[in-house]
Amino acid sequence: MIASEIVDRIVGRHARDRGWLVLREVQPPALGKDLSRRYDAVAVSLWGSMGSVVHGFEVKVARSDWRAELLNPAKSAALAKHCDYWWVVAPKDVVIAAEAPPGWGVLHANGAGLRVVRQATRLQPTREEGFWQFLLSRAVSRTDVDEAAQLRLVAAQFAKDRERSTEVVQSREARALTLLRAQVDAFEKASGIRIEAYEGSGEKAATLARLHAQGTHKHALRNVASAQALLLKSLETVEALAAHLASLED
Repeated sequence: MIASEIVDRIVGRHARDRGWLVLREVQPPALGKDLSRRYDAVAVSLWGSMGSVVHGFEVKVARSDWRAELLNPAKSAALAKHCDYWWVVAPKDVVIAAEAPPGWGVLHANGAGLRVVRQATRLQPTREEGFWQFLLSRAVSRTDVDEAAQLRLVAAQFAKDRERSTEVVQSREARALTLLRAQVDAFEKASGIRIEAYEGSGEKAATLARLHAQGTHKHALRNVASAQALLLKSLETVEALAAHLASLED
């Protein structure tokens, strides 16, 4: 089996009528002249209902090629970092699933299609808008106008999602800061301790608050009461002794 036959199966698995665009043998410009690092295939979701999902595929047809990959799996990191899922696709006698690096999915050529032997882990891609422009340029040159137009929509949606995500994070941080300030104000009002009055990070204020919560002041009051009782008992003894001595003088 040759690599192009496996890529044909990837295309069949991610068919256009199911909302996918598959590009063959594409190399991100960031990798420069390193022609050994390229996507054997990359599948991009085109339907908004699927979200912006990218599957990257490394195809292996020789056991020796796979062994070489295992010696330096980091070489694929420059490609995998743009993907939501990263797969190695091969005949079953070429790639053993247990050998694949953590997170990699494994697809075996099976019959006329592909079989999932190990599911790929969902990644946290670091792709930016430039990645979409790169895919778009390949789509325009290698696919029909409709797919290129659909990919433009995906790229635009990605930009909107990223902007919305940034706004959500900023809003969440602002709410958390407001809540924290309110909690600090309430603490200072209830305890009479102003955190800003202590050097460092408020550690001393926290220690005082913890001791207060543990009832340390009550323990001190009990000690004072015990000492007072002991002193009163001692005073009674001294007074009794004085009275006795006075009676002897009489």
